[in-house]
Amino acid sequence: SKGRIILEDYKMLKEQIANYQNQQKLGLITATQNIVRLEESNKELNNAMSVQKKLISEERRNRIILSVFSLLVCVSLLITSIYYSKVKKANTLLLEQEKTILEKNKELDTLNKTKDKFFSIVSHDFQAPLRSVGSFSKLLINNIGIISERELK
Repeated sequence: SKGRIILEDYKMLKEQIANYQNQQKLGLITATQNIVRLEESNKELNNAMSVQKKLISEERRNRIILSVFSLLVCVSLLITSIYYSKVKKANTLLLEQEKTILEKNKELDTLNKTKDKFFSIVSHDFQAPLRSVGSFSKLLINNIGIISERELK
């Protein structure tokens, strides 16, 4: 009986040790599974972070491209505005010059009409005296031998 009690105590202790070892193994398996899940989760997080970094990098690149494009558009608008302003000033100057030219042409037409009228009057006024001088010259030439030197003077 004492041997049986010791044997039963031994079996019970052996069973408790086996249960303890099984619990230890179960805890180790659970811990290993948790570690594997954490490592997988860590890999997923690293992959997600890598994707996120790529997206952020692409977004920065797109912002830079958009900024450069916007800057080019602004510079183009500025250049176009300056060019338009210069063209407008040049057109205004051309219109003023055209107006001045038209005024000068009117003045020239008036002066040409005045000149033509003046020459017409002068021509008409000098026709009769010039004909007289011409006729007198022909008369002198035709009668040069007949007229004496004293009469010529």
